[in-house]
Amino acid sequence: MRSKRRAFTLIEVMVAVVILAFTATAAIKLVMMAQNCLEDVKLERRLLDAARAIQVEVRCGKLDKSGTSGDFSWETADKQREVMGEDFGKLNFDASGDKGTQTGPLSWKELTVKDAADGKQIVLLLPPEQEKNQQNNTSGDLN
Repeated sequence: MRSKRRAFTLIEVMVAVVILAFTATAAIKLVMMAQNCLEDVKLERRLLDAARAIQVEVRCGKLDKSGTSGDFSWETADKQREVMGEDFGKLNFDASGDKGTQTGPLSWKELTVKDAADGKQIVLLLPPEQEKNQQNNTSGDLN
């Protein structure tokens, strides 16, 4: 009588090794992608934090409209655009026919912050200074 041997054949072992190799390769690729993504998020967060700090300083009037600080440079620009004609954004809730007081084009300020270390930049949109001054005047009238 023949005794039955219970063992893996060479083909079965090679298939198992190939499957394990593919699994290990995929796991290493995922780890590398996660590290690259984490590094990108850190750089973007660093740029965003610097942009927010510069935004506060510019709006308070403590910084010039453009300049550099360390690896970061910034500049501001006043922007203006006519949107959908003169009556855009006007609402008439009054039966008297008053069309509202909002007139003129839409205006804003752009703050562009650039990181010299990695070459990335971010653009923040700020309200125009004249609206800020008008808000300060109206808040003073209420007190």
